[in-house]
Amino acid sequence: MTPAHRCVRFGFLMLGVLGVAACAPTADFGRVRQAPGVDLSLSAPRGADAARTLALTDQERLMASKVHRFVSFSQNQPWTGAALQSVRAQSGRPQTRNYYERLRKQDFASSPGRYRRMLNDIELDILTLPSVFGAICGVREIDRRRAIAQTGLSQPDPDAALAREHRENQNIRTIARFVDALALRYESYVFALEQLLVETPHEEARAVDARLSNLAVSVERARAGQFCSSG
Repeated sequence: MTPAHRCVRFGFLMLGVLGVAACAPTADFGRVRQAPGVDLSLSAPRGADAARTLALTDQERLMASKVHRFVSFSQNQPWTGAALQSVRAQSGRPQTRNYYERLRKQDFASSPGRYRRMLNDIELDILTLPSVFGAICGVREIDRRRAIAQTGLSQPDPDAALAREHRENQNIRTIARFVDALALRYESYVFALEQLLVETPHEEARAVDARLSNLAVSVERARAGQFCSSG
């Protein structure tokens, strides 16, 4: 059962706080928890020097550009700022509560403004993900073609084979970091929504919750490795 179709205790909290009559399958607070300690390190994997002997394809350059927004938190507000950068410097990885803590420190004209900022951030993620998935799909196809070409060589070169293997592993790691980063963003939104619902319960929480259910679908696809439109 996917996060978008689960309805547990925060559905009842929504019922009590905002007067929701029933728990709709497209808007719930009972989402699957993931361990916050995901590794978003951008350090180069072993054997990367060998991978550099291969020319980067346009597809690989595009994927690197597309996933950067998700794996590099320095490009996104309110994911960054002095507080979050300090956390990264100390632990090497963001935690699910960092987004909420940064959100609370921002100066909004009214308390519903935090919900609106969350809604904008989630909406931007949803709009961006199709192009990210498409870029990843393109790189997977490149890796597949390289492997086929390697097996068909009349004079195999061990160094070239090693370089191809390293490049494929490098691409796999890049995709894995993106999946971890996407899952972390989703869990961070969920954590922030839950905290804000207790702190400043407003009707805007419903819209945020509904969009989170849409984002959950993409998160599940990414975890399953379903980046191509055909699944």
